[in-house]
Amino acid sequence: MAEAGRAGSTGAAAARCATAGDPPGDPTAPYVDVANRLIPPTTPTRPATPVASVELLERYSAEGSIEDTDALFQRILISAGTLDCFWPPETFEYNVDLYAVTLVGPGPHNLVADTCNSAVVNSTWFDTELYLYQDDAGSDSAFDLDNACPHVLAEADDGCSNAVGPTLLRATGLREGVVLIAVTTFGLTSPTARPYVLELWSDTSCE
Repeated sequence: MAEAGRAGSTGAAAARCATAGDPPGDPTAPYVDVANRLIPPTTPTRPATPVASVELLERYSAEGSIEDTDALFQRILISAGTLDCFWPPETFEYNVDLYAVTLVGPGPHNLVADTCNSAVVNSTWFDTELYLYQDDAGSDSAFDLDNACPHVLAEADDGCSNAVGPTLLRATGLREGVVLIAVTTFGLTSPTARPYVLELWSDTSCE
């Protein structure tokens, strides 16, 4: 579940781009090139409704929380080297928030997503995990709650320089159109809301 997002002004008169100050997270973290992983669209068996949709022409920030009323999916596992997708045990069901992000311009595009500025609750950070989805048409149907493998391009857990728990994901090689960001956790369904702040940034999404 997410509250209304906030976009920051670029201060530029000639063009609007999704940059404002430094990128979220660690600016030295490498980008994952996902260009060769894009495949044609498929029809999801159980599509997820995004909690927010944004045309990424300014830096975007949204406050959300993973709650036991959010959609459930079987959280997938991604190999670190090959990015192959694997299924965990069927009992591993996780709540998820989905964000639909439109990248503007011909691309290829860079995208930075992170939860590094999430609040500390009970002396610790919520342990988030981010998944990035896109098909080669940039459609809005690349994520399927019943089969989360086909269009996954990248995954990240941790990576923020300030703490263990928040997550940083950086990808390049994305197409113009919709990218879907799935926000979830290592923890299973819980009656306790788990808050996060999602920030999105791109130096290529411009009009």
